[in-house]
Amino acid sequence: MTEVAGAAGSTGTTPAGGAAGAPPAGTAPAGAAAGSTGTPPAGTVPAGASATPPGGTAPVVDWLSGLKPETKSYVERKGFKSAEDMAFSFQNIEKLVGEREKILKIPGEGATPQETKAFHERLGKPVSEDKYELEVPAGQSDEFSKWAKTTFFDANVTTEQATALTTKWNEYQAAQTKTMQDDFALKSNQQVESLRKEWGAAHDANTQQAKNAVAKLGITEAQLDGIQKTLGYDGVMKMFQSIGAKTGEHNFVNGGPGGGGGVGPMSPAQAREAIKAKRADGDYMKKYVAGDVKVRQEMEALHKYQAAVN
Repeated sequence: MTEVAGAAGSTGTTPAGGAAGAPPAGTAPAGAAAGSTGTPPAGTVPAGASATPPGGTAPVVDWLSGLKPETKSYVERKGFKSAEDMAFSFQNIEKLVGEREKILKIPGEGATPQETKAFHERLGKPVSEDKYELEVPAGQSDEFSKWAKTTFFDANVTTEQATALTTKWNEYQAAQTKTMQDDFALKSNQQVESLRKEWGAAHDANTQQAKNAVAKLGITEAQLDGIQKTLGYDGVMKMFQSIGAKTGEHNFVNGGPGGGGGVGPMSPAQAREAIKAKRADGDYMKKYVAGDVKVRQEMEALHKYQAAVN
């Protein structure tokens, strides 16, 4: 009697090329859940397999897929590269909307005068020009301040800007004034020294003669300063010394240098002219040659003044 191989119920027949005991195609393995066919659903990654294709490159996903054509076109025009870019942009828009009271709309070409006025007032322009508070330096006229207020208002300058501009202008003017005063003082000192050398021994007497003329004419100190700014110190002194000499404010002092001669202090130029006049005087020169003491003392004094010997 022939033995039957395999489990009960088996036909005992092994399919050609098949393994002994292998289940038929489509038969679920032993232990599989009931109703399972044993074949994984389409698109399901088998257990233990990797979702990344060979080569290590992840599949490219089009994040714009599923959008309407017009929406997709808008996103592409804006240059968003990802959903995160869009979210970031939307977040910033929400911030602006939340602070809309701080947003200032610039008037366009068709803006009304009221809209333009409101715009500049929002920026800081005062409602009227007299609202500008501009500092006027001590001792100066307020004419510039008046002009500046009108000009600033017409140019839509803000209150803060007007104050800053005026402050800078005042600082510039103060610096310019100081520079001019320093230059004037330096030039005047140089002219004083130059005149002292020019007048020589007659300097003090000529200066006093000029001052006497100024007092006699009633010239105020302010007027004298104004003349000096035009003519300079030396020009003023020479002018009033000349006036003094012509109006009897003489500067002659008997005795002169060397003690005698009846010649008062003279500048080298004055002494030179006096010597020339004496030499042209025939009678005077006869006395000089004859040894007249007074004439010789006078001529000696004139020569000392000419040589600026004090």
